Amino acid sequence: MVHQVRRKDKGLRWLSLNALKYKEEDGVPIYRIVNIDVTESRENELLIEQKNQELRYLLEHDALTGLYNRSTFCRKTADFLKQNPEGTYNMVQFDIERFKVINELYGNFMGDRILLLIAEGLQKCLKSKGTYGRLEADHFAVCLPAGTEELQYVREQMDKSLSSVKIEQKINLYYGVYTIEDREMSVDLMCDRANLALRTVKGNSNRSYAVYNDELHQVVLSEQQLTNSMEEALLQRQFEVYYQPVVDLKTGEVVSAEALVRWNHPEKGMVSPGFFIPFFEHNGFIIKLDAYIREEVCRNILELRRRGLCSIPVSVNVSRLEFYDPNLCRSIIDLTERYRLEPGMMRLEITESAYTDNPQQLLAAMKELQNYGFQVLMDDFGSGYSSLNMLKDVPVDILKLDMKFLENQGISGRGPEILASLVRMAKKLGMRTIAEGIETKEQGEFLRSVGCEYGQGYYYARPMPADAFTGLLMARENVKG
Repeated sequence: MVHQVRRKDKGLRWLSLNALKYKEEDGVPIYRIVNIDVTESRENELLIEQKNQELRYLLEHDALTGLYNRSTFCRKTADFLKQNPEGTYNMVQFDIERFKVINELYGNFMGDRILLLIAEGLQKCLKSKGTYGRLEADHFAVCLPAGTEELQYVREQMDKSLSSVKIEQKINLYYGVYTIEDREMSVDLMCDRANLALRTVKGNSNRSYAVYNDELHQVVLSEQQLTNSMEEALLQRQFEVYYQPVVDLKTGEVVSAEALVRWNHPEKGMVSPGFFIPFFEHNGFIIKLDAYIREEVCRNILELRRRGLCSIPVSVNVSRLEFYDPNLCRSIIDLTERYRLEPGMMRLEITESAYTDNPQQLLAAMKELQNYGFQVLMDDFGSGYSSLNMLKDVPVDILKLDMKFLENQGISGRGPEILASLVRMAKKLGMRTIAEGIETKEQGEFLRSVGCEYGQGYYYARPMPADAFTGLLMARENVKG
């Protein structure tokens, strides 16, 4: 056996005691006892055990907040539910509205402080009531007893914890709730369902939480069907490119176009882009789809030239996820070189979310592509939270103005004044402007009067298949001829 003894000098030593019976005298066994000093080896064992515990902690916990990480949260929650078979529990997932913007405006230090305050709040208000963890970034998950009062208590504690943060932007938390009915379901899937509910209220000023229900369940099934069929749809060329013309507001002449995607499903017919595009952005398939659309556009431009038609520049989307790919610029350049197209024939549209997600790589990619000859457009300018702040850093060539400024106002009121100011600002910065979503003659004439160069919308032309777009260009050539 290993035991510890204190020496006369008060020092502690580890000894290994071994006893061996070697004879008997008058029926009494006599043992030979040997004590071996094993202090050094024992201390090494304890040190190894301590290091193992530290490593295990690092593997199971989030480095910043000390909360369980995703894998540990899922495992501990599964154990917790087994240990509490009688109670009813909710899986709650929540995150911070525009957390990346907070990091951008106030720095990562402020972002980290907010995350730490949330972690402290969870530890105070839950303790042994349930489990909680940080899944990634600003995404947190909680398993707690079912009931609106329990969730309300957590929400109040989160608000209380964050009340000490003194920044101009209000910190809003959004919650998604899934009531656990099937204990055999994986915790990961429970989190996914809570997250699906969460996504329905993100950005909603009237509601801060939503509960997963049968309607959302149907959305899950539909999304699963999309997941099961998207790769095959790409191989079978079910995704079609539609073109929406862009006109010169002074002459009415078609000068460029935007490439849009439509899914012509063999059984469901045309699937709405408003349904599958956000889903593909969420699951990452948008990267493959965007690359496919860009190649289809190059093919079409080449075909137009073979038919002797004067092709016009076409803008294509570059999703925010693509800017994480270090080979993005090379792949776009290689594509146009393979089809022997001038870079100016394929314009690249970005959104402000690409900048707020990954500003350094976006700016580096833009510089490389613009130096090569590509023009970059910023889509839906004015609809986002930090457009003006972003514009000082992002040297785009063309702004696409959001027509929401004219919604329900016609051409009177403050919206048109803001739109006119944006056009003037763009001119001073050396940028051209395209107003998209024009639906009336009055809107088009107003935009022309304030100096906007180009327009796009149903008033001029709806998105059309490639054949119809070719016919439009042929008619344009005949008029010129």
